[in-house]
Amino acid sequence: MTGNSPLTHSRRRSVALWVIAFVCVLAAASWQRMTGPSHPLGGSIEFSGRQVDYDLIRSENSDRDAIVQIGHEPAIKAATLHYRRHGTSDTFSREAMSLTDENWAAALPQQPAAGKLDYFLTLDSADQQSRIPADSTRFVVIRFKDPVPALVLIPHILMMFVSMLCGLRAGLAALFEAGAGRRMVWVTLFCLTVGGLFLGPIVQKYAFGAYWTGWPVGEDLTDTKTLVMWAGWAFAAGLVGRSGRIAGRARAAMVIATVLMLGVYIVPHSVRGSTLDYEMLDEGVQPEDAVRTG
Repeated sequence: MTGNSPLTHSRRRSVALWVIAFVCVLAAASWQRMTGPSHPLGGSIEFSGRQVDYDLIRSENSDRDAIVQIGHEPAIKAATLHYRRHGTSDTFSREAMSLTDENWAAALPQQPAAGKLDYFLTLDSADQQSRIPADSTRFVVIRFKDPVPALVLIPHILMMFVSMLCGLRAGLAALFEAGAGRRMVWVTLFCLTVGGLFLGPIVQKYAFGAYWTGWPVGEDLTDTKTLVMWAGWAFAAGLVGRSGRIAGRARAAMVIATVLMLGVYIVPHSVRGSTLDYEMLDEGVQPEDAVRTG
């Protein structure tokens, strides 16, 4: 068989499409991680002529305090952590940061699941004070969650990863491999069903106490966009069927479902997600009953 045979050309094209799909998945996963609420807020400021880099924590388990750290520079004589409960008009509490292991560190008090704190840092030298974030109207927001067992979280993540990989590959097949992609459509739907509609709610229950907080019972966009994405692939699977020729309408549905999936992953994770209502908490409502979305 020559290197230019139709079969060889088809295999090369298939490999190329898998590579494209994999690269797109990595890009989407990176985007989700960078824009998600659990990714540390990174940056740098000029302080007494030196650059001070920081990566500030934005997610922690509810069973422990959150340790906020920033690297030490000789010009820093003191550092202070300021925090308050998110969504309230509370006065900011102040916590002096201690210098340990070449870092300034202080603890944010643990909060119930879905509890959030606004915080910022001030750095002092002999003749200067700087704020992080520098904009006085901005704060770092950290959200607390109950621990999620790895035996639930890891399969959920893997299933969602595989669903996106196979979904993108199915969409590319619809565009560049006429008649191909049926198996990928069904694998995508299966992985979305298990990872998104079965394991996803279990993860949500462990983390924030509710199985489902998206449409129609809440405003959590992560749950809602998972449902929309699943519906797109369910529709495509219905048109593709289990056998026979993949008609033009089915190929169009595969492409639409793929575009929909990409659009879903552009939206940052946990937008309008679970948030503890501190006003309800102050009124005596139990933390698990004071969680809302939006």
